[in-house]
Amino acid sequence: MSYLESMILIGGILNIASGLAVMAKPDVFKSILKINFDPLSNPLLGYFVAGVVVAFGSGYLYTYFWAPRNLSLLALGTCVRYWLVIVSTYCYSKKIIEARLFYLIAIEALLFALAFTLYIYEMRNVLTWS
Repeated sequence: MSYLESMILIGGILNIASGLAVMAKPDVFKSILKINFDPLSNPLLGYFVAGVVVAFGSGYLYTYFWAPRNLSLLALGTCVRYWLVIVSTYCYSKKIIEARLFYLIAIEALLFALAFTLYIYEMRNVLTWS
């Protein structure tokens, strides 16, 4: 297993775990990270986003275990992670989120987005996009 392949596996596991954690106990991140952030300040959006995070994690695991040459879900997840970097940078620049939360979100999202981009680039000659 290459480093980039392991990032797909780790990304899937982390997405599923963090999405389920937000659904089950939203204060877990606030208490562990000592940040002032309530992921369920709007429960409709909070639960929806947590579910989307779990769904992407499931897609990453599917890609890793059963369809390593079909990277459509991985490409979509990569785009979403880049969007998360952009949105979190905007929110931080407008002082909507605090620095600790920005660094946690933006660095994690950028790290995985870059790893997934490199993996897609390396696999470009053998990919299936359907």
